[in-house]
Amino acid sequence: MPSGPEDPRLKWILMQEPGWFKRGEKMLIFVHSREALEILKREIERTSFRRVAVFHEDLTPAAQDLEVAQFAQTEGPNLLISTEAGGEGRNFHFCRGLVLFDLP
Repeated sequence: MPSGPEDPRLKWILMQEPGWFKRGEKMLIFVHSREALEILKREIERTSFRRVAVFHEDLTPAAQDLEVAQFAQTEGPNLLISTEAGGEGRNFHFCRGLVLFDLP
């Protein structure tokens, strides 16, 4: 789990995000816990002023579909943070990269 803004993994993501955005690259970030997802989302949105899509088991199936659909759009969020719930049955072939943040 990230320990806050000083976590070196989070710092790395925050350093990379402007380049991903500028190049229009869609990036998928997998986290182990919902708490890690919330911390990453908050810090990335706070520093980038851009929306970050999320995917987790507590979203309704309709909300999950909406997050993925918005993420897939060219003008949609360039980052999607997901728990392992997004690892099965979803097609993220359009993503440029995958970050494994803190797997179990």
